[in-house]
Amino acid sequence: VFYTDGENTLTTPQRTAFERYLQRGGGFVGLHSTSNTDKSNWPWWKELFGGGFFVNHPPIQSATVNVEDPEHPATAQFGSSFQWPSDEFYNLAANPRDAGVKVLLTVDESTYNGGQMGEDHPVSW
Repeated sequence: VFYTDGENTLTTPQRTAFERYLQRGGGFVGLHSTSNTDKSNWPWWKELFGGGFFVNHPPIQSATVNVEDPEHPATAQFGSSFQWPSDEFYNLAANPRDAGVKVLLTVDESTYNGGQMGEDHPVSW
């Protein structure tokens, strides 16, 4: 589990070990702005996140979140959508879905102020 927004967090040997871990079937959870970790000089990281790097976010507020894959173990407990009480709904540099990343949740931008990604705004993938 990564919970960081710093850049250049991992050394070159740590990057190699992390890549191998995931390539061999290991799991990974990134929270908050983890996608921005080491994004500037690690192409493998950019591919992992589908280019979904943090750009900005509107004020913290509530919004409706839509479940894209109700069969996935991470989302099976939700219905088709739910109200998320409070969060920073990050606007991203690119939509990770466009890079072939499996999107699990999207946020409905019509239910809050400040979204900049349009009708397809992934928040979990």
